[in-house]
Amino acid sequence: MLLAHRRRKLRRADEDGAVRDIVAWNEDLITSYVFGLLRYLPADRGLSRVLQSALPVLPLSRSIEVSAWPPDGDVEPDALFLTDAFACVVEAKWEAPFGPQQLGREWLWLRKEQPKLFRTMLIVTRYRVSPGEVFHLLEEDLRALGVPELVPEPSQIGVLTWTSLATVALDTVTDAPHEAAIIADLRWVFESCGALREPFDGWNLTAPSLALERAPTWYAEDDRRYWTGLAAAAPSAWRRPLDPTSFFAWMTR
Repeated sequence: MLLAHRRRKLRRADEDGAVRDIVAWNEDLITSYVFGLLRYLPADRGLSRVLQSALPVLPLSRSIEVSAWPPDGDVEPDALFLTDAFACVVEAKWEAPFGPQQLGREWLWLRKEQPKLFRTMLIVTRYRVSPGEVFHLLEEDLRALGVPELVPEPSQIGVLTWTSLATVALDTVTDAPHEAAIIADLRWVFESCGALREPFDGWNLTAPSLALERAPTWYAEDDRRYWTGLAAAAPSAWRRPLDPTSFFAWMTR
C-alpha cells in the first residue's frame, strides 16, 4: 500500500471527472507507515533510537517486538513495543485530543498486560507539549479512575512531536541499500503528511486538551530571527538530501 500511495496509484475519478487520491492522510495511516517502516530497521538504528530520544531511561536495544493496535475491549493503544527488559505503550495523536481518561486507561492496561517488565509510555503528537504536562494529565486520569497510587515515575513518560521523531529517524546513516530504501520511504511519509513543516501548519491550530508551546522566533517580524526558529525545528532532516519537489527543498533554494 505504501508503494502504491507513493506512486499515486490509489486514485479515482469522481462524478465531476476530477481525479483524486483515495487515501487521505490521517492519524492511523501516519502511525502505520512510520512505525511499520521503522520496525524493518535494526532497532539500534531505528525504534530504539526513537524511544531513547524521548525516554533516556531505556537501554539501547537491538531487537524490539512491535504490536500495532493491540485489542483489549475499550482500550486500544496505537502500539506496544516489547523487549526482554521493558514494555512501552504508544499513543500517537495528530490533531485529535485524548479521550476520557485515555492515558490512565492505557497505563492500567499496560500494567495488566506486562506486570513483570519495566513499563513506559510514549506519546507522539503534532503539538509541542512537555513530558511534565502529559504526566500531569496521566496523574489526573488515574485519580479519576480511583487508583492514584499507581502513578509511575515521571521518567517513565516520554513525549515526541512528529517533527522531532522525524528528525531522529531521518538522521540514521547507513550503507545498506535496503536500510537506505526504508529511510527514503520514511522521508517521503514525513514530507507528504506535513510532519517536517509543522511550524507552518501548526500556527493557527489549537490542541483541545493540551497546551501548545510555540517558539517565539516563529512569530518574530524580523526575518533572520524567524528563520533561526525555523531551522531549530528539524535541523537533522534539513541536512539530508531531499527530493527536489519537496517543500523544504523549495523553501531553502
